[in-house]
Amino acid sequence: MDEEKKVVEIVLPQAKFIQEPSVKMDEVRTFSEEGLFRGKVQWDQGFDLAAIAQAKIKQEAIDAGVLQKADKNAETVLKEFFGQLRYKVIIDR
Repeated sequence: MDEEKKVVEIVLPQAKFIQEPSVKMDEVRTFSEEGLFRGKVQWDQGFDLAAIAQAKIKQEAIDAGVLQKADKNAETVLKEFFGQLRYKVIIDR
């Protein structure tokens, strides 16, 4: 930060997820297409499917540009904030 020149240089890391997507397991319901004589619910398979769903949710968010949007929003907020204080902002990655 150079107070005389009114310049602030910020090293901004790339956006990343701070937690993995979650599946509310207490709200999961099981359905069967096997009819009256179906076997027991295979919970291990359900947990495996939940893990696959979490990975797909994360990948879809990445593909939709969520991280790039977060990068851009962080840059915009910092520039506007310091701009109100009459500082020129330089963002480094």
